[in-house]
Amino acid sequence: MMHMKSTNSKIRIVMGGTGNATDAPWANQDGLTAKGFGAEFALQSGIIQARLIGFNSAYLTPTAYTSMTNGFGNSTSDNAFFAVMIESDGTGNIYLYAGEASTTPNIVIGPSPLLTLTGGPTTSTSSNRFGPEIQCVNDQTNAPTSTPSAQLQSHGNWLLDVA
Repeated sequence: MMHMKSTNSKIRIVMGGTGNATDAPWANQDGLTAKGFGAEFALQSGIIQARLIGFNSAYLTPTAYTSMTNGFGNSTSDNAFFAVMIESDGTGNIYLYAGEASTTPNIVIGPSPLLTLTGGPTTSTSSNRFGPEIQCVNDQTNAPTSTPSAQLQSHGNWLLDVA
């Protein structure tokens, strides 16, 4: 479950992409610093929206933020479940699949990608971290507009598949 109350905060789910850095990049900075890919969630126009991010030899231009009918969560409470799948096909294409937010946990992820980003990583580097990393980050100069600014909760439904 996810909720966001500040337009100055973001939640990221990334694979690799932060190299040996200890801290995640700020919400107002490029979300990756080394080869990797992921999705970034932000409060846009009163609803939680998502975009894809990637880094190959440089930070890729992210996709535009997009929404689903019910968003990726409830922007004002933590009572909505959501489901996403982020896929890299190894040839530079990154896909985001998603299921509509719901107050019950039986969510179906659609078979067609909601977002596609090209030019992503085709190889890894030794400085990459492996595995998913969850980042809740604030803007470097603008304080969050509410507290808590962003929150992501898991109820034990993580799945990592590496081929």
